Amino acid sequence: MAYELFKTGEFISASKLNALVPQMITQGQDLEFVGASNTTAVATDIVFRPDVSAIYNYELFFCYSADTDVDVTWHWDASQATFSRYVAHRAPGAASGLNVGADAVIRRPAQTTAVEVQGGDIDGTIDPVNFMSGYDRGTFTTTSSPAVIVLYAAAFGLDDDASPNQEKCLIRGGNATRLLFTRVG
Repeated sequence: MAYELFKTGEFISASKLNALVPQMITQGQDLEFVGASNTTAVATDIVFRPDVSAIYNYELFFCYSADTDVDVTWHWDASQATFSRYVAHRAPGAASGLNVGADAVIRRPAQTTAVEVQGGDIDGTIDPVNFMSGYDRGTFTTTSSPAVIVLYAAAFGLDDDASPNQEKCLIRGGNATRLLFTRVG
């Protein structure tokens, strides 16, 4: 079903024109996880309130840095929206190293299923430096109740060595982790 944006004789409004423009939300700063005690999912900067009773197309570009033995997860908290998700990411347990073949997962997870991805830095580095990525795209439909949609992230498998040797996981901010979305219905 096409989104009928304009009807014959209808005035064009700024809100209708803005609906044609993709919106973008970025992770402002790096979100850092340190030590094994930080396994609780935390809210990222990707937070927004979509229109009610609407359909959106979205693309999440998820960027992170972590050791190969660290798993990173993300999931949506969206009680008033129904997601149809398609994801691609580095498989947990994938071979270490960069620019080499590694297992990947391409799937369609349930709405609240956490996506689990593997780090890619050489084990033992204190500050992970390589940028890894995962993708989550699809559509979501909102209900008639207004609600906020939030992206959560967590890290598992971090060593809890004494500082300064604690492993870190970074959800990359700035121009790295971002959500693009457009209202389509």
